[in-house]
Amino acid sequence: MNNFEKVLYEVHSSFFYQTNMEVLLTFLHEKYEKIKSNASKQGLSLDNTTERDFLHRFMLEGVTSFYTEKLKEKLKEFEGSISEQPMLLAHPSSVEENFRSLIEKIPSYNIDSLVNTGICLVNSKIYEEM
Repeated sequence: MNNFEKVLYEVHSSFFYQTNMEVLLTFLHEKYEKIKSNASKQGLSLDNTTERDFLHRFMLEGVTSFYTEKLKEKLKEFEGSISEQPMLLAHPSSVEENFRSLIEKIPSYNIDSLVNTGICLVNSKIYEEM
């Protein structure tokens, strides 16, 4: 599994505990009441049929929203733990395009020196004139 799938599995597997169900219901209740109060402020009212249809759509989107929010929290937590781990290697695909052009200007012997000795000396200008 990739990182996203691992976090999704963790969120999903811990979801069925009673405490998490209470959190979900509280989340949905707060959102529902907020929507209803905003609608009443704008002068909108719901009859029984419309409220039933709205509640059905709200539950479909609300549970998804809850899952998405929890997934984002877990991914941030997971990414934070990765950044604290020693010996992480940088991958060229993670470098932004404007920095990639700067990296390409550094000669390979400088990079070799940096890897082997921990230091390097660059005698040419890397940044363009401002």
